[in-house]
Amino acid sequence: MTSALKSEVSSLQQAEASSATEADNARGNLAKFHGEGAAAAVEEAAANYQSPSMIAIGADSQNVSILALLVNLLLSVACLKAPRFIEKIGLTKNGAVLLSLFNCFSWVLLFIFFLFFSHTVSPYVFGLLWLINLAPGVLLSVQRDNWMSSLIPGNFMGRYLGKRLAIKSTLYLASFCFLGILLDRSIQDSTVGFSLVFSTAILATFFNFILFATMKDTRHAKGVRPEDMSPGFGVKNFFSEVRQRKLSRFVAFTSLFSMTVSLCGPLYAVFILSELRFSYLLFTVILATEYLAKIISTPFWGRIADRYGNIHVLNIVSKVIPFVPICWLFWQAPGYLIFIQAISGLCWGGYDLCTQNYLFKLAPPEKKLRYIMYSKSLTLFSMAIGGVISVFLLKGVFSIGGSQVLSIFLISGLLRGAIAWYLVPRLVDFAVRPEPDTERQIARDELRVKIPAYRSAAYYRPGLWPHPGGVQERSFEPEPVKAAPIPVSATGIFRRREAWTDYLSEMALVPAPRTIDAPVIYPGLYHRTAAMREYVPAAAAKSSAARPVRRYSGQYKPQRKPVAA
Repeated sequence: MTSALKSEVSSLQQAEASSATEADNARGNLAKFHGEGAAAAVEEAAANYQSPSMIAIGADSQNVSILALLVNLLLSVACLKAPRFIEKIGLTKNGAVLLSLFNCFSWVLLFIFFLFFSHTVSPYVFGLLWLINLAPGVLLSVQRDNWMSSLIPGNFMGRYLGKRLAIKSTLYLASFCFLGILLDRSIQDSTVGFSLVFSTAILATFFNFILFATMKDTRHAKGVRPEDMSPGFGVKNFFSEVRQRKLSRFVAFTSLFSMTVSLCGPLYAVFILSELRFSYLLFTVILATEYLAKIISTPFWGRIADRYGNIHVLNIVSKVIPFVPICWLFWQAPGYLIFIQAISGLCWGGYDLCTQNYLFKLAPPEKKLRYIMYSKSLTLFSMAIGGVISVFLLKGVFSIGGSQVLSIFLISGLLRGAIAWYLVPRLVDFAVRPEPDTERQIARDELRVKIPAYRSAAYYRPGLWPHPGGVQERSFEPEPVKAAPIPVSATGIFRRREAWTDYLSEMALVPAPRTIDAPVIYPGLYHRTAAMREYVPAAAAKSSAARPVRRYSGQYKPQRKPVAA
């Protein structure tokens, strides 16, 4: 018996030690994910020079739109088959290491091609190479998000992602400006400039590979094991479950919003570099301002999302984002465009954070990878549709100020506004309840647990606060008065008798008659002193006048001895 007890104690100690080690590994990985986000931001800054690199080898605005369309379309199709591939190579460390290595090699391939063959091939071949280059990065981002979200505590999700996005935006801003200066200095030979851009991306992806290799493998984060995954959960199951869980409006909103954004997304570089004839440095400053605003805004949006919900933030920013492309029509001075991009960054920081946070919170743990991947695929497909519309609009759309690009900016802004006006008020935040993380919130939650105990008591005024203490010490005996029966709800407090009657008629119930002694103050509930005076004699009213009500606590504070009757 003693040996069995010792073995049981030993197994419990081992389980506790294993749990503590797993928690330490998770905290260490979350800290390293911030470093991974910084390196990913440098890679993203280099990837955002996709359109300028195509312009440098001779592509026009229509070629840029077509290439962006093809890249997004093929990536969306690849994402449909990617979950099974990611589950095979690994959901945590092993998969991240392999995908980061593939990602690094893809940038090496693009670097070699642009350095030696950029002047001998068409822009479409170069676009195919960009597709090969971006595919491993997209798969890695989904695999990383699935792993990372399983380690973040739910009540700190918004703040962690806000901090991570702020770090990414800071590094993105610094690297984007640095790469813009490199291109501006090497304007006479764009091949050298873009080769330096791609070599910077190679260093960033190699750093990510090293960082993933040093992370600890958390195999069973949040109780989800590889054998618990849902390999048979396909696209049809995803859409069916989205409808059942009433998330179809959210998915429709993000997809349609992405489509309207992609109408003009690739054309910003064309408009700034080809039509306005700005330098690479000024182009960098204008676009980098957006990320500087994200740095400032994302921690704020993260706290707001944790407290009030993600849909609350989306409701705010979706009212401003539609005006961003429209504002480009009025003036094209560099200072004005920088100001517009700052406002854009403030709003897009909240949008990107809350759409990601909302999906992380609502996706079931065993299906989170496929939720993220299918949502990514749907977003890329919507962006591809937007690219198709953009290509057709460039052929025959009206011009504003001699520019067809400005007309597309106007159409994009109007469509964004229509989608936000129709869909955002219909969104429901099913992950709105934040977990308590402060002493004040914990105290409020404890109070909410205690309040139902009052619902079984007798009420003079249903739903009002109690005024305990002091009544029994008075020298007079108030005359008992029988009050009318006051019903008490088992599921809530009804403030009006009519509401209680309606409730009973709907539920086909009959209220049990109940009488109480009105002048007894202690078991009753009063909202203000005047209400109490209705049920006590004049002497008691005179005595209670010396006991003013504390407004927030609802208790009588004695100031002098009660007056005898």
